[in-house]
Amino acid sequence: MDILCVGMYRAGSTWQYLVTSDLVERHLGGRRLGFLDGEQFAAHEASCATDAVPHVLKSHDAHPRFAAALAQGRALAVYSYRDLRDVAFSLAHKYVTSFEEVVERHGFLHVSLANDAFWTAQPRTLCQSYEQLVTAPEAAVAALAAHLGIALAAGEAAMLAERYSLAANRSRTVELSDRLRAQGLELEDPANALARDEHTQLHWNHIRAGRIGAWREQATPRQIAVLAAICGPWLIARGYEPDSGWIAPALDLLREELAATRLALSRTETELARLRPLGPAALRVAWRCHELAQRHPRLWAALRRLLTRLRDTRPGGSPALPARPVPAPPRPAADYSSSRVNAKSPTSG
Repeated sequence: MDILCVGMYRAGSTWQYLVTSDLVERHLGGRRLGFLDGEQFAAHEASCATDAVPHVLKSHDAHPRFAAALAQGRALAVYSYRDLRDVAFSLAHKYVTSFEEVVERHGFLHVSLANDAFWTAQPRTLCQSYEQLVTAPEAAVAALAAHLGIALAAGEAAMLAERYSLAANRSRTVELSDRLRAQGLELEDPANALARDEHTQLHWNHIRAGRIGAWREQATPRQIAVLAAICGPWLIARGYEPDSGWIAPALDLLREELAATRLALSRTETELARLRPLGPAALRVAWRCHELAQRHPRLWAALRRLLTRLRDTRPGGSPALPARPVPAPPRPAADYSSSRVNAKSPTSG
């Protein structure tokens, strides 16, 4: 029998693995295997076909070999899930990167949703929420033991909840960090974000505050809109939100930003309307001024003050420069083919 600890990324799956491994080793004489993906699990099954000792492994992603083992009664699974908004920011912290990198470039939330649909549809699978693991760990331990067919002694659930508490696991990660640094590993390098202890499967930066709903203090209006598009229906289906009302404040702020953008565009159009009668030469001058303002804002401000002063001292002087740089006017037609035009894709970076 294999026990698959296959929770969602950043959703308490390592806690499930630690508790399950402890229970299986002490009660069933089994052993832990660490992290195996689907192909590695297939090789494990082939090599241990006659081994009656139960094994515990950790994984995340869906694979047909996992589904076959569960359907044919050769395995049990335990799965944990979490508010995907908290998952997004926890992943960004874990990999020392941005929300945009995790969610929009690498698509971790889309992968999480696909894995969630896979694991929650499997037989012989116990599903627990991260929130349950955090707020009621003793009950979560008892549910894991019952799923494994293990009868707990009095006080054993409380003992295991304490042994693998947030504070206890944080201490383990601190010890791991010290050990890795002593070995010369540069933990500040993002390439080492997955450095871990093979026995516990804890990474050196595994533990944060673990707060539920911390995304509310981190997400920008735009990020909330992205989250709503990706996982809005899932959040309602899992009971994290009663409806879509949670995105309303973000929409209000986005509307304000849109209104400000429209106003800026209107001002730009007014400026262009004043320049068009002067011909292509004026547009070239306007473009150069825009480049100057972008590269040297303090110099641009000083130049604007100087020209404004000159205008005020001359009867019938030319109009003042705009109080602040406006978005770049289009280049004159003669310049459109220039190799200096930056044709950066809107999706690059």
